[in-house]
This record gives sequence, C-alpha cells and structure tokens, in this order.
Amino acid sequence: MGENAQRTEMPPVTWGDAGVVGGLPRGTVTLLLADVEGSTRLWESEAAMTTALAHLDRIVDETAAANHGVRPVEQGEGDSFVVAFARASEALAGALDLQRAPLAPVRLRIGLHTGEAQLRDEGNYMGPAVNRAARLRDLAHGGQTVLSGATHDLVVDRLPAGAWLVDLVS
Repeated sequence: MGENAQRTEMPPVTWGDAGVVGGLPRGTVTLLLADVEGSTRLWESEAAMTTALAHLDRIVDETAAANHGVRPVEQGEGDSFVVAFARASEALAGALDLQRAPLAPVRLRIGLHTGEAQLRDEGNYMGPAVNRAARLRDLAHGGQTVLSGATHDLVVDRLPAGAWLVDLVS
C-alpha cells in the first residue's frame, strides 16, 4: 500500500468499552514493544544518552496518549518500552509517530503484535503476546517497525497517510 491508501477514521475507544481494568486493556490487544538500536554504543556519551532518553520518554508518553495507548507500569528493560492499544490501527499510528519523531541520536526498533494479553499483575503483561512482540522488535532495524501477521491483517486496509507495508517473508 502506498500514499494513496484510504484511512477510515474510527471514534476513539473509551477504556471502559475496551475491557480495561487497572489501566491496561485486557483481552485482545495490540502491543508495541520498542528499544533503542545500538544503545550500548550510544551510552559511551552518558550525558547525551541520558538527555536523549529523557526526551524519548516524553515523546513516548505523548504518542501513547495521542493514539489512545497506555504504558504498563514497569514493562521493559533498559532502554526498551511497551505501549498497549485496544485497536491495532492506533498502535500502528503510534509506531509511525514514534518513527517520524525527532529523536536523534536515538533510532527505534519496534515490533507490533495483536493477541490475547495476559496480565502478570495489575500494571504489566506477560505471556505469548509479549514474547511475540519482543521477537518482532528484535528482528527490526533502527527506524523499522515489524508487524505480526495478525496485526497486518487488522491494519492493511487502514494505513496512515504516507505509510506502506513490505512483506519480509517473500
């Protein structure tokens, strides 16, 4: 899909309608897992990386809010993070917003997977959906977002303007 793809606007999901308890969506959700490509090298300049990660954290919070996502309390390690969405299209829009944000020297690797979410506790996920999203993130390069087949099928007809999908399997 290229720039001519049509995007159907959907009303925002209210968290009460999405089965949210304790702040996180439950049931079938789309998880965005991301981390910073080459962060070990970037940490060689600790002051610059500390500033860059503080900026990234603000952008992630703003992007999650703008796209109706929610960040689990303690999910992620190091420079990685998780955002959960009730709609795959909102997760994709959030990923695209993050990839287009001015984050230099940071470049994000993002994985998106839609599946049944299991809660580890009231503020964090665990289980196969998280693991699949993490594996997809690990396949991505900086500046790239990799989607599972489940997520692809939900968003292929509703891509944001200027976005397209490339099949990495073929």
